[in-house]
Amino acid sequence: MPPTRCTYPGCGNIATEHGRCEQHQRPAWQQPSQHTLQMDPKLERKWRRQIKEDANGICEQCGRYAPHGQADHIIPVADGGAKYDIANGRWLCYPCHKEITIRENRERTMRRAALRRRDRDGG
Repeated sequence: MPPTRCTYPGCGNIATEHGRCEQHQRPAWQQPSQHTLQMDPKLERKWRRQIKEDANGICEQCGRYAPHGQADHIIPVADGGAKYDIANGRWLCYPCHKEITIRENRERTMRRAALRRRDRDGG
């Protein structure tokens, strides 16, 4: 492939990785997660559409009507949940989705930290 220009606004340098030059690389925390990179966009859209349709736009957590809500994996893909299984999906309003995601991320971080401590301490 021929070289491309950096996608950072106003930059004309040659892109080296992820569409950006060396100077404008994003930090690792801004990169998409591995499971997001593995998602098939067509299958994901179909899965999200089906989740919303099954829920009639009603948040399955609080019961509010949320036509612009979000499809959520009950068991997160990062924890081994099925990506496109309708049974592993639910429709949530934005506040409920945010609350659940924060809690799941906190729990996952605590589990990983406990495993690191165990491995470090030899237990």
